[in-house]
Amino acid sequence: FICDGAAELGLSDYVTKGQKAYLKSTLPLNMEIPALRVATVFTITIKNSLANTIAEKRQADVENMELFGVALACQKKKTPWNAILGITNEVGDQGREQWLKHKDEIAAICCQYVSRWIR
Repeated sequence: FICDGAAELGLSDYVTKGQKAYLKSTLPLNMEIPALRVATVFTITIKNSLANTIAEKRQADVENMELFGVALACQKKKTPWNAILGITNEVGDQGREQWLKHKDEIAAICCQYVSRWIR
C-alpha cells in the first residue's frame, strides 16, 4: 500500500482523502516464507517516531520504496505478480547503516529463494 509519512503525521493529506491504495499479490509463490503488509513510502523513513507511527497506524510489517509501482504496473498490464523481499534493516535512524552492512548477504539469500521458485 502507498504510505505518505507527512499524511500519517497529519501534516498533509492523501490526494483522495480517506482512500489509501492497496494491492494484493496475484501470483502464488507456494514457498514457506511469511506474507507481509508492505508500506510503499515516498522517502526513506529516518525518524524512529515516524517509523513507529506508520507501523502502528497502518499495521505495516515492512517499508519499501519501489514495490507499489511494480504492483501497479503489473495490475495495469494484467500480469500476475508477487515479491520476495529481503529484510536488511530496521526502519529509522539506524536503517542506512544496517542496510549497508547487510544488503549484499540478503540479496544473495533472496536470489536463492527466487532460483528455487523458478525451478
